[in-house]
Amino acid sequence: GTPLYIGTMDEQNRRLDYGPSDFDARHKVSAYGTWVLPNHFSNSALRNTIGGWQLNGTLVLQSGRPFSVICTNILTCDYNGDGVGYDRPNTPAFGNTKSGLSRSDYMKGIFAVADFPNPNAPGTLGKNGNLGRNTFRGPGYADADASIFKTFTMPRETSLEFRAEAFNLFNRVNLYLPHANLSQAFFGQSNAAFTARNMQLALKFRF
Repeated sequence: GTPLYIGTMDEQNRRLDYGPSDFDARHKVSAYGTWVLPNHFSNSALRNTIGGWQLNGTLVLQSGRPFSVICTNILTCDYNGDGVGYDRPNTPAFGNTKSGLSRSDYMKGIFAVADFPNPNAPGTLGKNGNLGRNTFRGPGYADADASIFKTFTMPRETSLEFRAEAFNLFNRVNLYLPHANLSQAFFGQSNAAFTARNMQLALKFRF
């Protein structure tokens, strides 16, 4: 994915790096719920097997995080000639943002190296690109987790807790930010994703 932004485009003009923070998710919804099955059975066997199950769920919906198109190769794109990477090119013809993109678009590639003009005339250096910092947005993120717990009462003040947990319950593909370094292979593509569905079971004996 895109490397963390650890530099500045022009040390003589820090205002060129004004923009959204790397963790600026403009829209986010988080929800959590728990439901415990009532345990009003008079029969001890039913009370210990059917009653008292606890269902839990979490949901996170989040819009995409911002990222910058940069170049870290000072041999090919040190546009301002300061000997330091992380320069940004000029704004492409389609503008400094893209919207309405699907996961498929990100995987195929949302732009190409040729889209981003060099701010300098051929064979010259000294100009900063006019593309802003963190103007593009990556793919959104959605995750649902669920779990079910039950504690079984046992003799001599002991108990056994059962847990079943599922993370990324619907196995949604949550893509990483696309490669945004002009000197990288797969520039413009999101070719990695967060963890797929993961399920686990556990037993805990208390004594």
